[in-house]
Amino acid sequence: MFQKICLYLVLVVFYLFKNNALAQDFSEKQIKQWSKEPVWVQMIDDPNTNYFETTAAFDAFWKNRELPVEEDQILGAPRAERGKVETAAEKRKRIRKERLMEKEEKEAALIRHQYAFAVKKYRHWKLLSEPYVQPNGKILSKEEQLQLHQQQR
Repeated sequence: MFQKICLYLVLVVFYLFKNNALAQDFSEKQIKQWSKEPVWVQMIDDPNTNYFETTAAFDAFWKNRELPVEEDQILGAPRAERGKVETAAEKRKRIRKERLMEKEEKEAALIRHQYAFAVKKYRHWKLLSEPYVQPNGKILSKEEQLQLHQQQR
């Protein structure tokens, strides 16, 4: 009896590991495409998206880019810097500095600014989706989530 239970347990663990490993294997072509285009933005709005694909697309896009600064990082700053109003002299210095920035730095800064809200939305989506991810990457629908909650009561 004990041997059967151990065998079933090993098979279940192997099955789950196999599905997770397969779900996370993506072609180089696909990863290259994800690194160029922010397809994860559309993926998080799709209720039928695969969780592992979406997280891989997000990671591929931001692999060689700097993530935008979020509110909690700003709020964690010293109090003097939080509500600091930029003076005219500081504004002139900032503008001069921006003019001296190289083209690549400007593009990176633009991307960070452009996708700041999308990154926040992605993190929220990930937080809400994680508990309902199946081993194959499918996320339970809202109806399935409700049914699961009702079963747990």
